[in-house]
Amino acid sequence: MRPVLILFSDGIDTISLHSSVDAIQAATDGGVLIYTVDIGSPRSPTAGSAFLRQISEATGGRYFSRQDNPASLVSVVLEDLRSSYVVTYDLPSHQAGFHALRLLPTRNLNLTFHSRSGYYYDPMLR
Repeated sequence: MRPVLILFSDGIDTISLHSSVDAIQAATDGGVLIYTVDIGSPRSPTAGSAFLRQISEATGGRYFSRQDNPASLVSVVLEDLRSSYVVTYDLPSHQAGFHALRLLPTRNLNLTFHSRSGYYYDPMLR
């Protein structure tokens, strides 16, 4: 089973010791799915809301606003964990840096996939 983090936040950084890039990198390195619950005002989304969406997408989790039903959050997380797969493949490039990733259906075009948006490759760490 994969580790999951449910983050309740307005997304606004006030005292971080590390950058948002470092946080996303640590989560993806650990295979952590981050589900975010935006506790900010749904009437006026902020840069914090955008960051919460970004971190959810980058790790394969999902974003929720505070208007969403908390019971649906738990149901979504459990369903995602029950129906998840780990996909591996040969790297198309061994170039250092971020590589975007998209999963698309080949037969049933009505299918949708939730995955992280890409990965960082550092040849020095491998």
